[in-house]
Amino acid sequence: MDEEARADQAKAILENKMFQKAMKEVKEEIYLAWSQVPARDTEGREWLYKMFKAQERFEAVFKGYIDSGKLASVKQPKFRVFN
Repeated sequence: MDEEARADQAKAILENKMFQKAMKEVKEEIYLAWSQVPARDTEGREWLYKMFKAQERFEAVFKGYIDSGKLASVKQPKFRVFN
């Protein structure tokens, strides 16, 4: 799959209403769980932080695909070589 096609698919996923709803629910669940973790449960807080960062990274991968596709779609100027 070329970069432009991958970018189109990534954009479609990120703009999909069900995907957006699911990602919002995941973020909210992680935040709610984090807010209820007892102060003494450092391991639990760390695990939730890692979950939050993984969720961020998941979205960043799709955004990276979109950015790569934009760069690939920009046509590079062609230079003529004169001899």
